[in-house]
Amino acid sequence: MGANKKSYGVMDSMILAGIPIAICYWFLESILQIFFSGKYNFIAVFFGPDLYQIYTRVTVLCLFFIFGSHAQNIINKIRETREELHESEEKYRTVADFTYDWEYWIGEKGNFEYVSPSCERISGYRAEAFLKNPGLLNQIIHPVDRDEVSDHFRTELVRREVQSSEFRIITRDNRERWIGHVCQPVYGTDGRYRGKRASNKDITAIKNEIEERKRVEAKLEKYRDHLEDLIKERSRELLKTNAKLKAEIKERKLAQKALEASHNFLLIAFRPRKLQSLLIEFVRAIQSQTGLAAAGVQLFDTIKKVPLKLYAGFSHRFYESLSRLSMPSVQGPGTSGNREAISSDFYSCSESGSYYINSTTDFLYPHPKERGANIIRLFNESGFESVGLIPFHLENNIHGYIHVADSRKNMINIKVLELLEGGAMQLETAVKRIQAEAALQKSHQELETRVKNRTKELEVANQRLKREVAERRHAEKELKQKDLMLQGVFNGISDPLLLVGRDMTARMINRAAAENYGLNKEQISTGRFCYVATGQSDPDRKNEIPAAVARGRNLTLERHNFVNPGRIEQVVIYPVRKKSGGNDGAIIRISDITAARQFERRLIQSEKMASLDLLVSSIAHEINNPNNFVSFNIPILREYIDELIEIADRYTANQPKLELFHMSYPDFRKDLFKLLENIEHGADRIDAYVKNLREFSGARNLGGGIEVESEPGVGSKLTVKLPVKDEKG
Repeated sequence: MGANKKSYGVMDSMILAGIPIAICYWFLESILQIFFSGKYNFIAVFFGPDLYQIYTRVTVLCLFFIFGSHAQNIINKIRETREELHESEEKYRTVADFTYDWEYWIGEKGNFEYVSPSCERISGYRAEAFLKNPGLLNQIIHPVDRDEVSDHFRTELVRREVQSSEFRIITRDNRERWIGHVCQPVYGTDGRYRGKRASNKDITAIKNEIEERKRVEAKLEKYRDHLEDLIKERSRELLKTNAKLKAEIKERKLAQKALEASHNFLLIAFRPRKLQSLLIEFVRAIQSQTGLAAAGVQLFDTIKKVPLKLYAGFSHRFYESLSRLSMPSVQGPGTSGNREAISSDFYSCSESGSYYINSTTDFLYPHPKERGANIIRLFNESGFESVGLIPFHLENNIHGYIHVADSRKNMINIKVLELLEGGAMQLETAVKRIQAEAALQKSHQELETRVKNRTKELEVANQRLKREVAERRHAEKELKQKDLMLQGVFNGISDPLLLVGRDMTARMINRAAAENYGLNKEQISTGRFCYVATGQSDPDRKNEIPAAVARGRNLTLERHNFVNPGRIEQVVIYPVRKKSGGNDGAIIRISDITAARQFERRLIQSEKMASLDLLVSSIAHEINNPNNFVSFNIPILREYIDELIEIADRYTANQPKLELFHMSYPDFRKDLFKLLENIEHGADRIDAYVKNLREFSGARNLGGGIEVESEPGVGSKLTVKLPVKDEKG
């Protein structure tokens, strides 16, 4: 483009270029005229030819101008045409190259005339690969779809109409993609067939979505069938549940009624009242809760008699007869045949012995001689058809019965029987409570009687005890006086003394022993082991003292004082004998022999200190010399560092990230001064040590007392006066 524009700039001056061409022509024609005319005056020939020659030259000059103008016009048109063609080519190439889908044009001979760059996004191959290898498209088609697509391509060339197809390709990175292919014939402006144009669109996501949708639809269809089956099954379950719920509601209503009745029975049972009043209210509650016409309660005593019976709805004669028959030994009715064959609406018997019959007439007709038929016959003769009997127990024995009856049939069922059994349990509890209250009242009266008798006995014993206490106090007073006398004797002895029993129990400690062991008045207590009384945790010398005291033999030993281990004491044990001759403990005497032992050690220590003096002086001298060099040079080194640190501070002001020895400069600067302080501190400590050594040696030279460590057994400091030699020896 730059070269074309440059040539167009030269061509624009075509008219002006005609002027020098015309001048050149004029010049050449003048030279030719000189050669042909024989006139050698060039100026005369050039500027002054004849009129014909001037006309000829002017004509040629005009022709040059006309030719230049015409050439300029043609050149301008060619340039405009080229620019328009270039803009059109850029426009259509932009449209073709920047399409999102894969566009291509195959010519009449089957070669690719154009392939859009989008082919690389879809297939992984660049457009140049398809232009160089026209068969590449067939090669990347999936083997399963290759035959079908080849037939489609052949049909395109024959039919020459818009067609579409879907197939798979294998991309350059071996991935599978679905292609939506649409092609149509291409014709030139003259109507001549120029090949076909095709568009390949990546429809992999759409295909995957369709496949996923098909799978989801299949699952939904399967779930729909499963859901319909579940709905049908659930409907059947709901119908069954509904039936069960109705039955349960009915049972709950009965249970609620039974619960209310049980609550009423419970309230009656726990009201404080006498037994007869309790039974009267209990019988009325049975009638009101069950709706039966007659109810009664019988209680037995320990000899199986009926001392108490209360009833309502029964005649006196009937219930007296019933009481004789309803003994604990009488069993309930039964059938000689299969009891399970009898309907529960007609007859039922529980494990606790309760039973009911809803038609005494129908029961006696087939079973006149059954067990318990006499009771049923008595009810039947009195006009009762529905009969029930419920026993209640005390301590696993039948304690009575509850009778219920009604002249109507089918008035009793399992729920009523369970209700009455619950009432019987509450009645059992109430009877137990009333009997327990009676027994408690009786026990209370008996206890009051026993307390009165015991009080009289205690008063007599108290008088006797007071006399014994008075006698013991008198004996203790005399014993205390004797102890005070003995204690005075003990306190008069200057050495520590301890009076102990055979088991090392401290009986007496004198004042010197208390002061020796640092004991106060509270700690000087008897009845404890000797070493505990003196504040120690264990006996001394591997139980030598306790063994000597227990055996009643004399013993003398030396040991360190418990309170002050630097003191050495001598322990002497004197056995104490009873009047009968037996061992009754011992007196332990303790003497301080520290001074004697220390004097012996001073003699040995003086020789040691003489050698130590020489050694200390030599060590102090050898340490002090090098330490003086260090102490003298520390101030000089500090001045050098102060001068250098100012230079380093100015340098690091422009180098904030400078690191020295893997530390930032501020940390390095701080560590440098800290290191100098540590050196100075170490030199001061060495100087202090040398000073202490010199003071130690100087104290000896001055003849003063020197504190030295005694032997490890003593563990204290002793001030020893050692002989001093002057400078003259």
